[in-house]
Amino acid sequence: MTRSELEHAIRAACDVADDTEVYVLGSQAILGQFPNAPETLRQSAEADVVPKHRPERAEDREFVRTLLAEGMVKSDRLIRLLGQLPQSTEVRERLTAWVRGTAKELSRS
Repeated sequence: MTRSELEHAIRAACDVADDTEVYVLGSQAILGQFPNAPETLRQSAEADVVPKHRPERAEDREFVRTLLAEGMVKSDRLIRLLGQLPQSTEVRERLTAWVRGTAKELSRS
């Protein structure tokens, strides 16, 4: 991922979350301070973002759908993260099924 791709992801996430700022987590956060970071440090094609002023939107289906549609997060990564949720197995399974279904629907578009 490049700095300009990260900026695009941030703008899209802010639009969907109706927020003006997001936290960038994970390996792509390095691009904030080092826009020309070596390629070995920015191999991931995903940016993990959470709305700063509306963190509850990170769980919103439309927000997650946009992240998937824009390629900001891959469904398999999201499913791995869902597996770490403290919620019940039933909730995790329901969310995982929704992510899989949404990813499949988006791949047909």
